[in-house]
Amino acid sequence: AHVPPMPALSAPSSAVAFGAVPSAAGFGQLRASRQLALGSDIRGGVSSSLGDEASAGIGICTAATSVLAGTAAVWAARRGLRQHRLARSSKKLVGRAAGAASAVAVAPKVAVGPGYDREAWLAAFKNVEEEECYTVACADLPKDLRGTYFRNSPSKFEIGTDKIMHPFDADGMVCAASFDGEGHMHFRNRFVRTPGFCEELVAGKMIYRNQFSCKPGGWAANAFDFRIKNLANTNVLSWGGRLLALWEGGKPFELDPTTLATVGENNLAGVLKDGDQFTAHPRIDAAKKRLCGFQYQPNPVADETKLTFWEFGSKGFDLENKVVQTVPGFGFFHDFVVTPNYFVLSYAPTGLSFSALGWVVAGTKAMGQAIEFDKTKPARMLLIPRDGSAMTTIEVDTHFCFHFANGFEEGGRVVVDMVQAEDLELGNSFASDEPLWRSADFSKVPRSTLWRYELASDGQWSRRQLSESPLEFPGIPPRLSGQRHRYAYCAAMGSKESVGPAQGLLRVDAEDAAGASLWMPDPHQFLGEPIFVPRALGAGAEAPVREDDGYVVGILFDGRAGRSEVLVFDAAKVAAGPISRVPLRSQLPHGLHGCWSPGPVPSEAALQEAWSKSPLDLSAGR
Repeated sequence: AHVPPMPALSAPSSAVAFGAVPSAAGFGQLRASRQLALGSDIRGGVSSSLGDEASAGIGICTAATSVLAGTAAVWAARRGLRQHRLARSSKKLVGRAAGAASAVAVAPKVAVGPGYDREAWLAAFKNVEEEECYTVACADLPKDLRGTYFRNSPSKFEIGTDKIMHPFDADGMVCAASFDGEGHMHFRNRFVRTPGFCEELVAGKMIYRNQFSCKPGGWAANAFDFRIKNLANTNVLSWGGRLLALWEGGKPFELDPTTLATVGENNLAGVLKDGDQFTAHPRIDAAKKRLCGFQYQPNPVADETKLTFWEFGSKGFDLENKVVQTVPGFGFFHDFVVTPNYFVLSYAPTGLSFSALGWVVAGTKAMGQAIEFDKTKPARMLLIPRDGSAMTTIEVDTHFCFHFANGFEEGGRVVVDMVQAEDLELGNSFASDEPLWRSADFSKVPRSTLWRYELASDGQWSRRQLSESPLEFPGIPPRLSGQRHRYAYCAAMGSKESVGPAQGLLRVDAEDAAGASLWMPDPHQFLGEPIFVPRALGAGAEAPVREDDGYVVGILFDGRAGRSEVLVFDAAKVAAGPISRVPLRSQLPHGLHGCWSPGPVPSEAALQEAWSKSPLDLSAGR
């Protein structure tokens, strides 16, 4: 397509609204991009050059970050952490598998591709040079696709000459793709301006030690330094008219939903107190129209982990319910599900290596290296009543779960679909002088597959495998969250025999395993987390009858072409491939999690005006 040169737009005179900080070299320079479209009409937009301080892209193929609370010195003082005594508020039931425990239902295999192009995957590990705002015209975009897809990703892997060594330790960048239903997609991307992000960018070096890697300088720079920064790099939430970047080790950071400019830390209308964090995986109770979130806080002195759950009303962050429970030992939780009567967690047999903690204190290891997984002990499913009554603990098979698809109740049982692996692998950033992704050995990464568990309050349980294909990032139609569902849309790996990066889209059918459908791109292409998007209904239109009546949206990176695309699929015809491919000007890093915000979107003119008035240099936020 012919693309006319874009007119230069004037830079904003100041950044008063967000408290501008003098920019690092090259960071705050505004210029009009004149890049050509890749097969479509891309127009408009101001970009801010990030220069040498820009972030680098990173591919993460399986799970998101998790953060350990407390200091290593305190943990090292507690030696009895491995004792699995009962929490006072819990009743423990040893799980009894319904029927023959060994007769586990296994799903048939789905044919997948031959594998992945490693060099193409590594090509995403490249600095993001610009924050941009522009519009792409694409005639084949569905007219009933109206709203905004937001996605978060760790994206800043170089600070001056210092390198981040583990992908989970990189600062977050949020991108937005707004669809107007008239053949246009409005795109923009911005880093989350947390105080730590701004401090390190001004300093031109790493200041903070991370959870999975240390600062340069060895033990002298890291010993007894337990400072961390809020990375805001895992997920993004749109709720009650607010947009929040999430990282479970701290409080959310609010962003302007139009420009993605950072507003500042948000305590959810005062619900989050000093020392509180908020999950990177909130859940929606679709029936009650409530937002549910949680935090976990290990206590080494009491040898227990405190769990706090919150429920918020549909119009914002009015607190509707709060439940507090405790579990014995060291709890390590990343995701949960909510059903009509329960919050559900998978409690893996995790603990801390006290020998490793000594090296953490000495500054030669990070806290992430102190987590250990005991394959000889069972995992436990926690059924935590939303009314605050005593929880039920059910021992099940040994596994680790990073992500759930959904949970619901049926026939007196709690049913949960989860991606699980037989072991926990977080990666060792100290095994090489190169960043972890350079030395990543996927043969050592546990195989993650989708399973359904049925749990009864009397301890009975059973499970069956929904898909034998390695996968991650499962999702369902949001209107069925907490209710019975049939389909789960997952990021599929490129080989049925081995683990690798997320590449394709797999629709798992929980009622008919043979009905699974798969789309797989070329080995040098990588599709991230899929998001189900409901069709935008016109006035008087009836709600959809079919569960899969809608679309699936995701971002694909092409490692050979060095570019990214936004893909749109018909949710009922996944195997047919994308119905729309919207090219972006440049490549984006492999991402983590995102969300869909329905409704009208700003016009191109309104978006450009708002973008030109918002700060593009450093902002410490507020």
